[in-house]
Amino acid sequence: MVALVHSLMRKRTMSSKLGALAGRYILGQLLDKDEMVSTFEGLDSKRNWPVLVKLLPKALTNDPARRQKLERLAERLAALEHPNLQSIIEAGWEEGVPYLIAEGIAATPLAEKMGQDWSVEQVARVVTQIGQALIHAHEQGLIHGRLSPQKVLLAADDSVIISELGLEAVLETPWAQVQEALMPYLAPERIQGWLPDARADVYALGVILYEMITGLQPDDSVEQALSWLREIAPEIAPELEPVLARALDKDPQRRYTTVGEFMADLQPILSRYLEPADSFLPLESELPEVSAPPDAPPPVLITPAMEGIPAIPMPEPPRLPTFDWAVFEQNLPAIPLPEPPPMPTISSEGIEFPTVAPTAFLEKPEEPPAPQKKKELAASPTPSSKAASSQGKFSPQLTQPNINTVNVRRGLRIVFIVVAVILLLTFVCCCWLIYASDLNIASTPLSCLLSLI
Repeated sequence: MVALVHSLMRKRTMSSKLGALAGRYILGQLLDKDEMVSTFEGLDSKRNWPVLVKLLPKALTNDPARRQKLERLAERLAALEHPNLQSIIEAGWEEGVPYLIAEGIAATPLAEKMGQDWSVEQVARVVTQIGQALIHAHEQGLIHGRLSPQKVLLAADDSVIISELGLEAVLETPWAQVQEALMPYLAPERIQGWLPDARADVYALGVILYEMITGLQPDDSVEQALSWLREIAPEIAPELEPVLARALDKDPQRRYTTVGEFMADLQPILSRYLEPADSFLPLESELPEVSAPPDAPPPVLITPAMEGIPAIPMPEPPRLPTFDWAVFEQNLPAIPLPEPPPMPTISSEGIEFPTVAPTAFLEKPEEPPAPQKKKELAASPTPSSKAASSQGKFSPQLTQPNINTVNVRRGLRIVFIVVAVILLLTFVCCCWLIYASDLNIASTPLSCLLSLI
C-alpha cells in the first residue's frame, strides 16, 4: 500500500513538471495506472474540451522502431470511425515522455461493475458491442492484445467504448510485468511469449462473458468452469456451454480464429434477449456472395424506345394561369388627384392669405347640389362670393382697419394720461400743505402757490 502511494506521488510530481503538453493539454487527476500506461484527466485549453492523457514508458523514446510504431498507430487510430472505439486526437513527446491524447468520455470502467448482478439482456448488450468493435478493428489490422474489463468503458446510455486499442503491439509488455488483476484475461499462449493476435482477443472476450454471467473468473480447468456455469445459469448454460468451451480453450489452435466466428455462434443465443436494434449485424465483408445461376439470362434494360414496344404518351403538365398586367392596368379606374392648397399672394396692398382649411383638399369632393324648384328664390350673393365669381375662384381679401376708430383710441389714451398726472400733483400738494402747517413753516411763494391750487 505504501509503495502504491509513493508511485502515485511520483507520477503526480512528474505530471506537474510536464505542465501543459504541446502547450495546450493540461493534466489533471490520475484515473488509471497499470504496468505500462498511466491515464490522466486532461483539458484542451485551446478548445476548452475535456480529454484523456495517456503517458507511456520513456523506453519508447530510446527505441526508434517502437517510436515509429507509435506514430503509425496514432495515425491509424485517428482514422478509425466506430461508435465503440475510443478515438485518438494526437500523439507526441514531452521531455522524453511519449503520450497519447484521447477523446474525453464520461464513462465508468466495466471492472468497477463486475461484482453486480447482471441480467442476461445487459450481458448480451455489452458483449455484442464489444464484439462489433473488435471485428471492425481486426478488419483494419489492429489487435487489442490488452482487453480486460478495465479497458472497457460503460457510458451513461449503456454504450460501450474500448480504449487502448493496438497499444500492446507498441508496448510489448513482458508477461512477468503484467498486473495480477489482468492475468485472468491474458491468453495462455501470451505467457509462452507469443505475440497477440485475434485469438487472444477472443479469449479475453470469452472470459468477460463468463464473468458477467457467473460472477466468477474461469479456473485453469475449462471443465470446472463450465460446471459452475451449469449451476449458476442453468437456463442459458445448455446453449452457451459449447460456445464458451471453444472460446476459452487453452490451445489457440482449437479456439475461434476470429471474433466474427465467435459472435456468429453467440448471436442465436443472445438475440432472444436483445431488441432488434441491438442485435448483432455482420459486417459487409462477412455477408455471403449471392450470384445468379449459370443458366439465367442476362439482365435486359427495358426502355420505351425499344422496337415493338409502343411509346406511352405522357400527359402534358397543367398550364399555369397567366396574368396580363397591361389589361389589368387598362381596367383600373382613374383616381383624381386633389388640387394643392392655394398659396398666399403678395400684392401692392399687402400679403393676401387664403382662408381655405388646410385639410380641405383631403376631404371627399362635394356631391353636386340637388336641383331646386323654380319657385324658390336664389340666395342673395355676398360680396365675397361676387369676388370669387368674378375671378373664377375663391380668393379672400385682407380686411383694412378703420382710421377713425384708431384716432379716437389715441385721444382717449392722452386724456387718461393727463388726468392721472393732475391727480398725482394734487395729492403731492395736499401732503406738502399738511406737513407745512404742522411745522409752522413760513409761507413761501411755493406754499402760496400750492394754497391757491
